[in-house]
Amino acid sequence: SQLFIDSPNLLNASAWTIATQPKVSPGVYRMGVEYAQRAVQLVPDSSSYWNTLGVILYRDRQWRESIQALERAIELRPDSPEESYNRYFLAMNYWQLGEPQQAEAEFLRADGCLQERQDCEREAGDSTCRQAARDYRR
Repeated sequence: SQLFIDSPNLLNASAWTIATQPKVSPGVYRMGVEYAQRAVQLVPDSSSYWNTLGVILYRDRQWRESIQALERAIELRPDSPEESYNRYFLAMNYWQLGEPQQAEAEFLRADGCLQERQDCEREAGDSTCRQAARDYRR
């Protein structure tokens, strides 16, 4: 419906729900990419929406595009609690592209972001994402 298409919150939430599923058919990921792209189109200054787009692009194996989206998320909200999460996904993208040195650099930056925030409340996904990034390096 038109309401869904014009609601960035619903679009982003739907895309995020798809993005957090590690094994679905490629067509489902493509649908999630479309939702996330529309959310970003409607609210281009939302780092959270750019994060969702970066993650769903990663799931859809569009690694270079994912890097661009994640870098935009970081640019919009540097030093945010999401930065480490974005950087772990950057590391995984670079790993998939066969760029292990860049992957390692982003992984270390992500770890650094977490260490800097030891006094802050961590997002629930940080430890899960950190482990996922390590698994991809093996």
